[in-house]
Amino acid sequence: MEKNLPINEAREMDPDSPSLSLQETCSRSKSKNEMDEKNPQDWSHTRKTLLFIALMSSSLLADGGMVWGGTLVTPQAMEWGISINKSATSMNYGILLQGFGGIFAVPLIEAYGRFPVWIWPQVITMFMVLGATLSTNYDTFTTFRSLQGLFGTVPQVIGLPIIHDMYSPEGKSLLVLLPSPLLNSLEFILLPGSSNDK
Repeated sequence: MEKNLPINEAREMDPDSPSLSLQETCSRSKSKNEMDEKNPQDWSHTRKTLLFIALMSSSLLADGGMVWGGTLVTPQAMEWGISINKSATSMNYGILLQGFGGIFAVPLIEAYGRFPVWIWPQVITMFMVLGATLSTNYDTFTTFRSLQGLFGTVPQVIGLPIIHDMYSPEGKSLLVLLPSPLLNSLEFILLPGSSNDK
């Protein structure tokens, strides 16, 4: 049921003037020349795609890089003269510090912005991986692996806010759904090949 307005609150509208919603729509739409380069939603499709690929690859490498050396636990234990159980704990500390790295990243993102907090930990992580690679004893290796987990987890934390900035709600749902069938099918292709069924 329509609410009746008193006559003094009702306003007249010129029949030739466009409706209010159309005026709002027209004022919101911008021409190509007026687009703001600092607004991520106004970026070109290519620029958004390249940033999305860089973000997803660094996010996947955060976990992948931490567990990549899992197959070398036994050779490292034999080389450094320690037990296999002790050699396996080098990954535990790094995975634990991934959680703390995510917690520390949130206030840093608020203070310094998304881009610096995304890039600089990646540079630091690169040096942590290099340090772990060149380490000559277990303690040094474990220290570098732990710090790799602390700094390497930042892309996982910062990824969703960057995607929210770049894409409209329709674009976000497409990007979430697009890689999922590809990754799942790839995962199930690789898993049976690694089993020892004969």
